[in-house]
Amino acid sequence: NADARLGELAHAAGLIDDARLDGLRRRLEQVDRCAEALARGREGEAWPDWIQRKARARLVYAGYIERERREIARIRGESGNLPLPADLDYFAIEGLNRESAERLARVRPSSTAQAGRIPGMTPGALACVWAHARLLRRRAPARAAGE
Repeated sequence: NADARLGELAHAAGLIDDARLDGLRRRLEQVDRCAEALARGREGEAWPDWIQRKARARLVYAGYIERERREIARIRGESGNLPLPADLDYFAIEGLNRESAERLARVRPSSTAQAGRIPGMTPGALACVWAHARLLRRRAPARAAGE
């Protein structure tokens, strides 16, 4: 999996040569073709087991990945840069995992856009932070009116 995600970067950094990158690309193309065949219901084709496993995993997770992409696009398009209070308790944000809360608490971003630039932040974690920031923004006028 790492080779598929990082192969191009490794090549650009000079960590792998052209031949190795070409081999990686060929393997990824095989997985793509197998996934397309499986999606069309063509189960009988003779693909090596490792290719079938990767292709099936890609098909299983495709819906989740697409949903995450749509969520990110929605967040970015819908006032994606929301302010974050300096004293925000990230551990109290519903749905946010501990690792992400620790990163956020350490960096203390001033906005959701800045939070999105923290290395290792997942789309799901950013969605939780954005939803919480949006909730805080909605509550702020109500609190001001009640004072």
